[in-house]
Amino acid sequence: MSSATAQVSKTNWADDVEDQEFPSMEVITNADGTKTVIENRLNEDGKRVRVTRKIQEKIVQEHVNRAVAERKQWAKFGQLRSDGTAKSSVATTIGEVVELRLSQYAAQMKQQEIEAAEQEKAAAVKSSKILCR
Repeated sequence: MSSATAQVSKTNWADDVEDQEFPSMEVITNADGTKTVIENRLNEDGKRVRVTRKIQEKIVQEHVNRAVAERKQWAKFGQLRSDGTAKSSVATTIGEVVELRLSQYAAQMKQQEIEAAEQEKAAAVKSSKILCR
């Protein structure tokens, strides 16, 4: 029994090092307002790699139409009032399907119809017998 416990307690130091978790992500805030993210991970080959990324956050101010902002502040009414959520499938309806015909495609379709009619006329002339007096 003592030899079995001795084998279990003896481990290779390299196995211990590989089993240790390395820090997955470290975020450093720089003086110029950027952040440096250092990430340690395994690549496709199973090797440890260190990935360093610099991130600059930029705040973008969006301009909204004043009338739209006022309408968003209105009290909810109807079925939506009892629901309590601002976005609901009850408040949104799906309109009818509208077929869009752009002028370029409409002209092509008309030209194809004209050509088909001419071919039908030509086929009718070939099949009929013409008698001269």
